[in-house]
Amino acid sequence: LLEQGQVSNSVYFPTSGLLIGIHEAHDGTSIGNTVRGREGAVGAIPTARTLHPKRTGAMGRLVVQLPGEAIVVGKSHFAKILNDSFELLRVTLAHAANVIKWHEETQNCSRHHRIENRIAYWLSLLFFYGSDDSIPTTHASIAEVLGVRRESVSMALRKFEEREFIKMERSKLQLLSPELMRNYSCECETTISDLAALHAAGQLTLDTKLIGSY
Repeated sequence: LLEQGQVSNSVYFPTSGLLIGIHEAHDGTSIGNTVRGREGAVGAIPTARTLHPKRTGAMGRLVVQLPGEAIVVGKSHFAKILNDSFELLRVTLAHAANVIKWHEETQNCSRHHRIENRIAYWLSLLFFYGSDDSIPTTHASIAEVLGVRRESVSMALRKFEEREFIKMERSKLQLLSPELMRNYSCECETTISDLAALHAAGQLTLDTKLIGSY
């Protein structure tokens, strides 16, 4: 959808599927810095880069991790809606707070949690957002998102397959035991429980009905 540094004039509100942003450093390393499902949006809040006129583009490459649908609103139109709707402004600010919290948790996870547990969490998150137990992903994709070596991902997935957590197929894997995978995840797994409760209650952070009413 977007390349790193590219300027976008749109705000994306996923109604299904999953969008992720991948930041690529000058040394060739990468790590996922954005994860947005139907409880969030991409481009709805300003970033620190807007304070620097020479750095206004996307902070990472935006890609579709899981196929789905999204409402796309022009940024100028979205700004007008914010001016007219206090409720939308409120939930957008709440969304901003959640984004900051997620970034803090991601940094902590990448520094302190074991690679195998991080991979288990990521697969559990993809299963949560997906439509079935077949997850479209590759070793290279997982390594890119988590900022780890592909070899480390391959070793972990082989262990998961030996334990019958997953069954690996070409360009996808089947999650045989979602419960065991979540139990093996790092402590970030509580995020999935929070998201599940949010979705079950229908209390999405950014309610697209507020957008559709304008």
